[in-house]
Amino acid sequence: MAQLAETHTGPAPPAVCQTLWSCDAQSIREKLAAKAPSLFATQADEVKVWSAKLAGDQTTASYEFEEHDFTDGDLVPLEQVARDIFYLIPQLHSWDRLRVSKETFTKITEHHEVFPYFSETVRSFGLRTESDPNTWNNFHTRSAGPDADVETCYTVRFFEKNNREAGDPWSLRKTGVYHRLDAATGSSTWILIKPSPLLKNRLPDKLKALWSHEQLRPIRHLYLHVMLIALASQSWEDYIQTQRTKMMEIERKCLYSDTEINDPNDYPISFSDRQKLQQLRRKLITATAVLDSTISLGQRLRKLLPTMSGSRLTKQLKEVINTELYDLDFEANYHRRSLLELRQRSSDMETLLSGILEHRNAQATMDMSVNSEMERGLEQKSSTNIRALTVVATLYLPASLLAGIFSTPLVQPKSEAEPGDRLVVSAELWKFVVVLTPLSIATFALVHVLQHFWTRKHEVELGEMKKGRGSPGSTDENV
Repeated sequence: MAQLAETHTGPAPPAVCQTLWSCDAQSIREKLAAKAPSLFATQADEVKVWSAKLAGDQTTASYEFEEHDFTDGDLVPLEQVARDIFYLIPQLHSWDRLRVSKETFTKITEHHEVFPYFSETVRSFGLRTESDPNTWNNFHTRSAGPDADVETCYTVRFFEKNNREAGDPWSLRKTGVYHRLDAATGSSTWILIKPSPLLKNRLPDKLKALWSHEQLRPIRHLYLHVMLIALASQSWEDYIQTQRTKMMEIERKCLYSDTEINDPNDYPISFSDRQKLQQLRRKLITATAVLDSTISLGQRLRKLLPTMSGSRLTKQLKEVINTELYDLDFEANYHRRSLLELRQRSSDMETLLSGILEHRNAQATMDMSVNSEMERGLEQKSSTNIRALTVVATLYLPASLLAGIFSTPLVQPKSEAEPGDRLVVSAELWKFVVVLTPLSIATFALVHVLQHFWTRKHEVELGEMKKGRGSPGSTDENV
């Protein structure tokens, strides 16, 4: 027997989850290590530690938070220093590195034996150059048995006001959550990555209130999970109202705009409106996916209640927590239906907007074709008239000029001076020039008047054609 006992001595067996096909711990850690340069801070740590110190027994002790910067002195067994401990890892903005070094993060996770699944939540943070398309909640939970510690991790996504003066007033945020429940003492270890300002403000008071309630004290960690979902759900109503207002602005343009383009008081519609509508539709699709993720998270937590509480959770308390989760679930499903309604409206408006733009483009093309045809006809007629006048003038001007001059006394033959006849210009020739000049001007003026008359006639014909095409009987009311 002694020899048999010696054969079993050695390193402890690996964690249960590491022996399952669904958990390749080494692969998960390698992915985290590959992203470490863009994930962890290169400067000083800014990790905060919140702990409720031990002072008295479970009945008489107060529940007061102590907040301080992380040090290696915090890495001691939880039951020796605190009832609950929270590690708060900040992030300056959504596209920045976490304000924790790789070394410090490794110390915390190894000390508390954090299961590798939490690495999936952590990897969703860090430097980025574009929006993160992932909306999964990264929910995982593991327990070695009915009375063993329970580990849970997930990502809560929500919309938050960004207080920007320009652009979209809402931004998609997320908080990474890790929780380990000590089955023996009921104490909890929490790691919160980028907790929202609202969560940091509410958390201490909520924990104190739960601690002061004798029945809720042993299951305070369950209420914290409910609280995380509730806080993430608070902004949905305002966010959807903002998107609904944007949709109504586009609908006013599409539903009440005339399909013609010649009304200066009409709503201006351009291809940029179609781009804005597509951007809005993509936001609605993302918001729906985020809400689905939140609904799924609440359902997973509801199924986890017996595992996370054991005998501490009475039937009455379980019903109370289930009621809270069901309320959040119903509210989230209502918001989901609102998002689906907006998506359907955006699809309808996209079809209508495309029809209006296509109709106006076709009308503009037809008008350009008519204008081009009328202008071509006008130019052809003008060219014909000018050519006719030019031919007449070319033919008759020399003959008329010579005949006129020789039929007047302005030019006379003279034979007295030398043998042979010759032409002699009269001294009265200047009068001819004076009279000829205004007559020439009058002739050109007459040609100009005729040209203007013909042009005006064609413009009137073009206007009548446009007016006939724009009459109520010819308008496509279905566009």
